[in-house]
Amino acid sequence: MDEMKNENIAAAKNTAQASPEPASAPCETVAAPAFDEKLEAQKRAFVKKQIKRDISLSNTVPIINMLFSSALTFILPFAAAFIYGLTVALSGGQPNDESYAYFIDTFFSGNGAIAQAVNIVIYMLMLSVGPLIYWIIRSKYKFTELIGMKKVTFSKMLYCTVFAIGISYVFNVIASMVLAFLTALGLDMTVPDFSAPESGSSLMANVLYIISLTVMPCIFEEFAYRGFTTARVRKTAPYAAILVSSLAFSLMHGTVTQIPGSLVFGLVLGYFVVRYDCIWIGVFAHFVNNLFAILPSLLSQYLPELAVNLVFGAVTVVIFVAMLCLVPVYLIRHGIKIKGDEDALSFGESMKAVFTSVGFYLMLGAAVINFITTNFGADILTFIMGIGAA
Repeated sequence: MDEMKNENIAAAKNTAQASPEPASAPCETVAAPAFDEKLEAQKRAFVKKQIKRDISLSNTVPIINMLFSSALTFILPFAAAFIYGLTVALSGGQPNDESYAYFIDTFFSGNGAIAQAVNIVIYMLMLSVGPLIYWIIRSKYKFTELIGMKKVTFSKMLYCTVFAIGISYVFNVIASMVLAFLTALGLDMTVPDFSAPESGSSLMANVLYIISLTVMPCIFEEFAYRGFTTARVRKTAPYAAILVSSLAFSLMHGTVTQIPGSLVFGLVLGYFVVRYDCIWIGVFAHFVNNLFAILPSLLSQYLPELAVNLVFGAVTVVIFVAMLCLVPVYLIRHGIKIKGDEDALSFGESMKAVFTSVGFYLMLGAAVINFITTNFGADILTFIMGIGAA
């Protein structure tokens, strides 16, 4: 009896070992990957939402800068009139149109040393408000985390500079041809005045002129637009950082004659700054670009116009030829793809995030206001003052 019992037990064990696993086991092996995929999709959606929020917040800098610049268009004339009236009252003189015109030319619209210094201060104020507010919002981050300040070799910096200026030159020539065509049609385009101080002006006036158009833009504009505007987006959505910063940089200039060239220049510089996480590339290239732009008018005070034109014509040809050689070499060696974080958005995802962010459209609205005040601010101010006088 015991032997039969033992045989039955052994048979039961063999049957159990030979039988297949429960039907629920395959379901468990299938469900685990599906759950992981769902979790990964939720994580990716959260990352995209956060990056989209960062893109909107990055537009804080250009929005505030452009709105503040537009406000200054109307504030400064009244501030100047108030200061003039106070000065005349304290000196015991009598206000008149001639003395007021002299006051404005000396302190605001002229190209003497005093006017240059006042304009530098106004410029610093205009481009500092946006970055300062953004820095306060992002106070938990270090300055070096917000501004890409990695070191690069001087040869790479020079390489990027020639690349950017060369491409910018090509588009500036095209823009000049379009401008000439529009002018021939009778359209009056606003052209910025980069004329140097008059011949015989003081050394200080010339120095401040150079500082105001080279040193100040390359520091304040680069830190504002290719620095703070790309702060939390450079690594997570690099293509969005390039587009937003470049568009804001170009629209900030506010004139039809400057927007196309500055957009192209900004795209190239933005690419290099984001790719190498180095703001100094933008600072150096911007300085060299602006220096080339103002040197002809500055040197014409001391050299014949023909000599100046020949020198800068030769420089333009050299830069253009160098650019033609450098572009294919760079593309072959490095390509154009930018490495971001592990969860960085692709080009398509970056563009979708930009065009669906509220901050981007608020920035465009601020740019429209800036464009109107830059080109028609004087007419609007005259109209307002006319209504007040009536």
